[in-house]
Amino acid sequence: MSGEIVVSVLVQIAPGREEEFLEVMRHDAVESRKEPGCVCFHVSKCLDERTYMFYEVYRDHTAVTYHKLTPHYKRWNDFRDSGGVERQQNTVAEGVYIGG
Repeated sequence: MSGEIVVSVLVQIAPGREEEFLEVMRHDAVESRKEPGCVCFHVSKCLDERTYMFYEVYRDHTAVTYHKLTPHYKRWNDFRDSGGVERQQNTVAEGVYIGG
């Protein structure tokens, strides 16, 4: 095991809130990538209407905890809590190193 924590988040955004969502996530992704424990933070648009996926990798559990205490995470959380997200599914996994 590599010890890295991988977080995959699938969300469907409420109608009329996509532009706001993209601005919130643009800020969250840019700032998250500056965190010392963030290995990567990607946001992708899915083929389903108003559906997006975040793929985040953190060095360890401490880095995940740090991320959740940042102002940019709070901004995302506030957007979600305000009804900006219709559906959300999170998957958390531990990274596995497969050497070649």
